[in-house]
Amino acid sequence: MADAIITQADQLHIEQKYAELLTLMEGAFKTYPDNDEITWRLARCYFDKVEEEKIANAVKIKEHAVRSLELKPNDPTTLHLLGRWCYSVANIGWAERTIASALFGTPPTATFQEALDYFLQADQQDPLLVRNVLYLGDTYAALKDNVKAKEYYVRVSKMQPRSEIEKAQVAEGLKKSK
Repeated sequence: MADAIITQADQLHIEQKYAELLTLMEGAFKTYPDNDEITWRLARCYFDKVEEEKIANAVKIKEHAVRSLELKPNDPTTLHLLGRWCYSVANIGWAERTIASALFGTPPTATFQEALDYFLQADQQDPLLVRNVLYLGDTYAALKDNVKAKEYYVRVSKMQPRSEIEKAQVAEGLKKSK
């Protein structure tokens, strides 16, 4: 049954039906709380949702991603997700942080260095994860290490994409490597 939910979840993610996907995954997590495939997909749902409302779900995203990592240590997808979480939180501007403080009390905090640490761990586990290599370049750029940023942009620009999304990421790496 979990496999059928995972297949349905992946299809809903491709179709960008995030609200329906979130409902499915929250129900699946209640039924299969120790299934790492369900758990990381739920964390991804919250991450997708956070793109619509960046602060409100940030705590849930990290909570589920950390739980997923406990269930499956060194999983490159979860490590990447935690890196993305840190990167996104580190990118929150002063105005958004001020509004979040008023709405939620203390907003989540993270640094680009924390993001980099997760991305590097993900890269050790799966050096062919295109989006991760691109984010390594972006994180080094955010840390003002332009030499390392270019190194990763060049690396991603030479990778073989396996999907349309990866083709766009490879193209973005090529553009940023110049």
